[in-house]
Amino acid sequence: MFLSGKSTSSAAAEKSFSMDPVPYKTSRISSTGFGYKFEVNPGQKFIRLHFYPASYRGFENSVDFFTVKAGPFTLLGNFSASLTAETLGVKYHVKEFCLNVNEREH
Repeated sequence: MFLSGKSTSSAAAEKSFSMDPVPYKTSRISSTGFGYKFEVNPGQKFIRLHFYPASYRGFENSVDFFTVKAGPFTLLGNFSASLTAETLGVKYHVKEFCLNVNEREH
C-alpha cells in the first residue's frame, strides 16, 4: 500500500438502511492524491466498490471527483459519489467490475 500527500481517516455517520448496511464505517479523505497497492495472483478478479457519500468539514461535495484505477484499467474517471447518489436518488450505491490480471501485469 502506498500513500502520498496529506490524508485522514474519519468514521462515517451511523445511518439506518433498508438494505444491507455499509460494510465499512471509515473513509479516507484527502485534498491530494493517494493510492493503495494490492498484490494479487493472475486471473479473473471481481472488484466491488461501496460508496456512501457523507459531508466532511473542509471538503465540498461539489468538488469530490476522483479516479479509480486497477493496473492499466481506469474503472472510474472523474467520478463523484455524492452527485451519483443524488442523481440516482439513493443514500449509497455500489459499483462492480470484473477484470483479468495477466502474468505480465502482475
